[in-house]
Amino acid sequence: MGVEPVPPVVSARQLRLGLLQDGLLDETEAYIAGAGREVQIAFEYAVELERYHPFIAGAAAALGLSQDQVDGMFRRAARL
Repeated sequence: MGVEPVPPVVSARQLRLGLLQDGLLDETEAYIAGAGREVQIAFEYAVELERYHPFIAGAAAALGLSQDQVDGMFRRAARL
């Protein structure tokens, strides 16, 4: 059995539920609150979130998450 591919996109609901399950929703929301209006608007109003969008990379770096951790989060979120 091969490695499960990383979904390129998940819904905002899926990502938020995944962050909640991983215990990262509060930290993510704190990062977003201090990241500026553009990031706040993107997180609040996006219908889908792209795995390789700069917003995701910035949030991952701020939270100290590796690329493998983010990939795993997107895989889990896609199943929600």
